[in-house]
Amino acid sequence: MMKKIILCLFLFFGFFAFSQNTGIVDSAQVILEKHTDFPGGINTFRKILLEKFRIKKIISNKRSISCEAVFVVEKDGSISNIKATGDNESFNKEIVRTISKIKQKWIPAKYNGQIVRSRFRFPMKISFD
Repeated sequence: MMKKIILCLFLFFGFFAFSQNTGIVDSAQVILEKHTDFPGGINTFRKILLEKFRIKKIISNKRSISCEAVFVVEKDGSISNIKATGDNESFNKEIVRTISKIKQKWIPAKYNGQIVRSRFRFPMKISFD
């Protein structure tokens, strides 16, 4: 029961986390004409993330923890360079593990009509009650 409550809170706070992607063209950030997207939308990505997330791996004595995951969506839709930063190392590691387990390809970004690599930022927060 507690696991369901925590996961519901994780999902709830996920709706308030804003993700962002920026183009990487010749190592410069640019404004994209078409942003990276997950098939089915960001809510589908959140749902899959929650299904694969292992809450038991999180060690914390705080009421809430947060992190920011950043990864690159390659031209073929695969993801690489997954990193998570935050105060709780176990949360960071679990987020990296969980994102790396999602094998579904993303829809890559476009810049000047060309498919480009893009960086995607996804902040997350869990509250424990």
